[in-house]
Amino acid sequence: MNKSTYIVLAIIFVLTGFAFFFRQFKMSGVNKVVKGNEAVILDIWLDEIPSTRNDLFEKGKFANLIIRNRPHGKLEIVDYNCVPLSTDRFYLRRVSVPTVEAPAQEEAFKEPFLWQCRLTLKDKEALSTVNGYMSHGNQLKIGTRIALEDALYRVDGFIVNVKPE
Repeated sequence: MNKSTYIVLAIIFVLTGFAFFFRQFKMSGVNKVVKGNEAVILDIWLDEIPSTRNDLFEKGKFANLIIRNRPHGKLEIVDYNCVPLSTDRFYLRRVSVPTVEAPAQEEAFKEPFLWQCRLTLKDKEALSTVNGYMSHGNQLKIGTRIALEDALYRVDGFIVNVKPE
């Protein structure tokens, strides 16, 4: 091996040592500085929940939040508001039935089977950082896709608001 190979190997060894040193003492970039723990309120938007039940959510109960296919933990449901979607909207968006035929088919469904919901959840273990809030290794940001799961349901949605309690 020639002299330049030894120099390259020495540089790699020194850089690896620096990375190990900074990792051991948890020194990282400014954007990873943790200010402290804080309780956070999350507003979640759930669209087109297919269910004939309008009592899926209850205040004070806990639901499992899943962010990027990683279980996040149980969060308390502080508040919720669910509104039924009209069935003609469902037919127009999903099956492309002409508007004239939608009311006749709507009569087959007497009770609503699609819901839009806005939930307010409380996370008591969020970490406050320079870049926002972080919980269980996930950044809590507006627009993040989530799944909400309980014994009765697993529905998809996204975060629409993040604020301190």
